[in-house]
Amino acid sequence: PPRTLPIRFLIAPAVLMLAASVAAAGPRTENDAIALARSGTAAIEKQRVGDALDAFTRASAMQPRDASLCFGAGIAAFMLGQNDVAQARFECALALSPGYLQAAVWLGDLHYRAGRLHEAIETYETALSSDNALQLFEPYDVILDGTDNFPTRYLVNDACVILGKPNAYGSIFRFEGQASVFATKDGPCYRC
Repeated sequence: PPRTLPIRFLIAPAVLMLAASVAAAGPRTENDAIALARSGTAAIEKQRVGDALDAFTRASAMQPRDASLCFGAGIAAFMLGQNDVAQARFECALALSPGYLQAAVWLGDLHYRAGRLHEAIETYETALSSDNALQLFEPYDVILDGTDNFPTRYLVNDACVILGKPNAYGSIFRFEGQASVFATKDGPCYRC
């Protein structure tokens, strides 16, 4: 049966943006807002979201004019499902720094979609094989391939060619990524 993916792992781009904004400062004490923001970012990365919300809330109380601290508290509240707190913290960040608008819009869209994630993504707890690939791919318009080995990539490619479906491939390694779409009839593919 299909299962949904946890939404907390999709928040990484906002956390990275936040981490970059506090990383430039030098060493601080635990009573310093920057040190608290660093501990909040580390807590999010370790999935200790309650600790992150506490750290960012205390930090933003120390420096109420720092938009990144408001935004950090908003991220943590968002991840905890505390929608009213998240909205208030994001509004604070936007009032202090309109540069956070793009990230806030992204998070709002993510929040909207989170309630409908089960409609958008299906996962199967079975190994993809030449016996089941055509049957699994048949109901879909586009096949998204994020596999990490060549035999599976070729299997996905072959099934997409046979079914006439676009094969959108993507991979990531640390801070680098690749994406390709093999979608043209008689166009490029792994074996063409």
